[in-house]
Amino acid sequence: MYSNNLNGSIPASLTNLTSLSSLYLWDNNLSGIIPTDIGRLHSLKILTLSENYFTGQIPTSICHLANLSVLSAGQNQLSGAIPHDIGNLRSLDTLPLLMNKLTCSIPASVGNLRNLTYLSLTGNQLTGLLPIGINNLTQLRVIYLSDNKFSGYVPQDVCRGGTLEEFVASGNHFMGRIPRSLRNCISLRSLDLSMNELVGNLTEAFQVYPFLDKFRVQNNMLYGELSKEWGNCPSLTALSFSGNNITDLSNNQLSVRLSSEVGKFSSLQYIDLSTNKLTGSIPKQLGECSKLLSLNLGRNNFNESIPPQIGNLDSLQILLDLSYNEFTGEIPSALGKLRKLETLNLSHNKLVGSIPSSFDQMLSLTSVNISDNELSGSLPNIKAFKDAQRVVR
Repeated sequence: MYSNNLNGSIPASLTNLTSLSSLYLWDNNLSGIIPTDIGRLHSLKILTLSENYFTGQIPTSICHLANLSVLSAGQNQLSGAIPHDIGNLRSLDTLPLLMNKLTCSIPASVGNLRNLTYLSLTGNQLTGLLPIGINNLTQLRVIYLSDNKFSGYVPQDVCRGGTLEEFVASGNHFMGRIPRSLRNCISLRSLDLSMNELVGNLTEAFQVYPFLDKFRVQNNMLYGELSKEWGNCPSLTALSFSGNNITDLSNNQLSVRLSSEVGKFSSLQYIDLSTNKLTGSIPKQLGECSKLLSLNLGRNNFNESIPPQIGNLDSLQILLDLSYNEFTGEIPSALGKLRKLETLNLSHNKLVGSIPSSFDQMLSLTSVNISDNELSGSLPNIKAFKDAQRVVR
C-alpha cells in the first residue's frame, strides 16, 4: 500500500491482523497517531511508516514486536522520546527515525540491538550523551546522527566490529577526540564529523581508507598534518578540513613528499581546506585532479606564486577561492583556461601585474573578486568584471 496517496489515519481494526508479517505504508499522506496497540501484530517483521504525516509518540507497544527486522518511521512529525524498551527488538536490522521531532536521549537499551546494521536519527531534537552500548553494535554499517543536539564524547569503539561504512554525525556538540576505532575501520566510505567541538591530532586519528568517498571534519578544533598517506584514498570525491588548525600541506620538507601524492586524488570533486594554517606553496600536482569541481584554499598562509597548473583543472566549475593568503607574483595566464568556472576569488593577496588577457574567455564567470592586491592595467571585457565590486591598485 506504499506510494498510493492514501490519507486519513491507520484504522484501529488493522491491529486485528495478528498474522500480518509485512506492512508497507511509506510515501502516502497518512496522518494521526500510530495505533497504541500496534504491538498486537506479533508476527510483523517489516513495518514502514516513513514519508507520511504521523504525529504523537512512537507507541511503547511497538517494543513487543519481537520478530521485527525493519522499523522505518522517518520523515514524519513524531515527537517525544524513543521508547525506553526499544532494545527488546533484538531482531531489528534497520532503524530509520530521521526527520521527526524526537527529543530526549537515545535509550541505553539500544545497545541490545546486536543485529542492527542501519541506524538513522538525523534531523531530530535528540540530546544528551550517546549510550556506551553503541560500542556493542558490531554489525553496524551505517550511522546517521547529524543535526541533533547530542553532546559529550563519541564512544571510542563505535567501529569495533570493523564493518562501518558511513558515519555521519555533523551539526551536534560532540567534544573530545575522534574515536580511536575509526583509525582501523578500512571499510569506511563516508565520514562527516563536521560542525562539532572535536579536538586532537588529525594525523594520528586516521589512516588509509581504500573505499573512502567523502571525508568532512570542517569546523572543529583539530590540528596536524595532511600526510602523504592521503594520496592512497583513490575513491575520494569530497575532502573538507576547513575551520581547523591543519598545517603543513606543502611547506618545508613535507612539500617534496606530498607533491607526488596529491595528484592521486583522481576522483576528487570537492576540496575545502579553507581557514586553516596552511603555508608554503600549492603543489603543482594539484593540477592533476582532473575531476575537481570546487577548490577552496582561502584564509590560509600560502605564499609564493599561484602554480599555472591550476589552469589544467578544466572541470573546475563551482569555485576557485585563493583569497586571504600571501600569494605573490602575477596571475598565471593559464587560469584563463578555466572556461567553466563560475566564481573566482583571488582577493587579499600580494599579486602584481595586469590581469591576463586570457580571462576574456572566461565567459561562465558570474562572480569575481580580485580586490586588495597590487594589480594594474585594464580589466577583461566580460560581464563578471564589469559587475564586480572591486578595488584594483
